[in-house]
Order: sequence, then structure tokens, then C-alpha cells
Amino acid sequence: MGIRVYEIGEHPAGFVGIRISRKVGEDNRQNYLSYKANGRVVIKKEKDRLMKKAQVMFKGWDKEAVVISKENSIKKRIESNHPNIKKVHATGYTGLRCVILCERKMRGGELRAYYSPAIVVRLGRRERAFRLSKYDIDTAWTDAVAQYGKHYKIDDADLKRIAKSCPEKGQFRKIRTAMNKQGHEIPLDALKKHGL
Repeated sequence: MGIRVYEIGEHPAGFVGIRISRKVGEDNRQNYLSYKANGRVVIKKEKDRLMKKAQVMFKGWDKEAVVISKENSIKKRIESNHPNIKKVHATGYTGLRCVILCERKMRGGELRAYYSPAIVVRLGRRERAFRLSKYDIDTAWTDAVAQYGKHYKIDDADLKRIAKSCPEKGQFRKIRTAMNKQGHEIPLDALKKHGL
């Protein structure tokens, strides 16, 4: 891919001139600028003009390819689940997940576990939890998506679409079941008091 000059006898079909080619998104683009005019090979000055035209065309395609690549990278990053996230926690967007947080505290000389359902946003190396003890699920999701969009610089159209895909309340019951199978003892009241 790029700019290639074919002199007399170099191209298998007899073409003499410049071939410009570049992959832009899913398209393989190419264009040919011939050195022949009226059956004769053009002079050096005309070859230089054609080369400048080829370079301008290639640079335009190159810029377009970079933009498309960035857009696809962002969409791929946000519109999939991270491979290390268990399906039960997944929301369909890398960096956003549903969890039930477990905090252990000493109360009355006894170690107790407190459970809180939340939407968690990954912000680089740190995370922020939007607990359903402070928000209803729709508000927690909306605020989490806003923080997510701000951190990852997601455009407004994509943010509106993500905000509309709030997880189902039943997902937290599935998380509770999975965590209880792993040895937690999460009471159903830990979800019911938050309307889940």
C-alpha cells in the first residue's frame, strides 16, 4: 500500500505511471495516474505534477483512515465487555459493570459483612462506585455513564445511546446468586431494600 511508480516494462499489463493505494476503513482504495498522453510518455515536469497529485491523494486517504481507525477503536473499546469481566457483571461496555460490593466492619466486637449493589466505572487505574444505597438504579447508571463519557471522551450521541441501556434490576439477583455460590451469604434484603 502506498505510492508506487511503474516505469516502462515493470507492470505486467504494460501500465506506465503512478499507482496510489491505501486501506481506508474496510475499503481498499486505489487510483492510477498514467504517464502516457496521446500514446507517448510525458515529460519530467508532467511526471512531477502527477507525483504531487498522487501525494495529495494519498495524504487525504491517510487522514481519513486515521479518523476511521480512531472511531472504530473507541467503538470497539466501549461496545464490548472486557475479557476479564464475568458475564454476570457485564453491561456491554468496557469500563462499566454491575457489582455487589462487600465491606467487612467490626461491630460490637464481631466482624460483619455489609453488601451494597453498585454500578462501577473504571477510570484508568482507579474505579468509582455509584452505590444503589445513595441512588436509584437509573440515576446511578446515568451518573456512571456521564463519568465514563467524561473520562474516555465519548461523544454525546454515543453517551445518549449508552445511557438508554441501563442494566436490568434482575442482573443484581444473578450477581447475588453467583456470589453466594462462591461463599458469600448475601441476604435477599440487601437487594430488596434498594428496589431490586
